[in-house]
Amino acid sequence: MKKNQKRVFVFDIDGTLLGPIGNKFGHDAIRALKIAGSYGDVVLASARPLEGIKSLYDAGELKINHIVALNGALTIKDGNLFDCHHI
Repeated sequence: MKKNQKRVFVFDIDGTLLGPIGNKFGHDAIRALKIAGSYGDVVLASARPLEGIKSLYDAGELKINHIVALNGALTIKDGNLFDCHHI
């Protein structure tokens, strides 16, 4: 990998990091996100609203660089609003 290239890991939430009735990330999901985060940026993507995503993890425990919420209508980068598309 070249020096100026960045690794980005994008994870769907429902049915991927969470089981069918999950409301918090489990130990295995947290471990996987931490490992991915040690290699690059972590992106969480979901149809859920922003608060529905943030409630799944402890911000002090995981570094999530980007969140794509509402099927892409809302994008958060490093904790700040990056892009918003009103429907």
